[in-house]
Amino acid sequence: RYMFTDGGPRLMRADGSAIDEGFEYYQNVFGALRERGVEPHVTLFHWDTPMWCCANETIASGRGSVCEGAWVKDEILKDFEKYADAVFSRLGKGIKYWTTISEPKTVAEMGYGAGLHAPGRRSVEEQLKVGHNMLRAHALAVALYREKYSQFGGKLSINLNSAWVEPASDSPDDVRAAANAMDEELGWFA
Repeated sequence: RYMFTDGGPRLMRADGSAIDEGFEYYQNVFGALRERGVEPHVTLFHWDTPMWCCANETIASGRGSVCEGAWVKDEILKDFEKYADAVFSRLGKGIKYWTTISEPKTVAEMGYGAGLHAPGRRSVEEQLKVGHNMLRAHALAVALYREKYSQFGGKLSINLNSAWVEPASDSPDDVRAAANAMDEELGWFA
């Protein structure tokens, strides 16, 4: 399998209309992969929030305009569902494996909590809201696929990541501490 992001900014315009050339490009990529015996695994979102999800919520930076906080706002859910619908309808036939959102924990913690990744915000409240909205977006995309595209037979998932914590010893306190750390690390999303 070859797992990659389909590039949301290449597939939809700010007005929500499809970019035919972008969809054709990915159809050609999928065909070339299959000719070589490689199964495409499509990821809808891997840290590249399209500017059209930001509406007027952009800030100037040395890199140009950057989304200031699209995943904090509930409106992102409607945008993500519309985007997923367009991708499923135009590219879904023949795709066996889908990831709705890749590494939501990292996006929430590093982009909105610690401010070390884009969009560089530092707010625990926003971090929690973003994580929640990403789980909601995942659920909406899965429900949409099951309702409208189940005949394609694809399997959908969310790609989770976390640190792994082992107990320092076999003592009950260390085992409990490691379990608590894993619950905090991964339990938010799993």
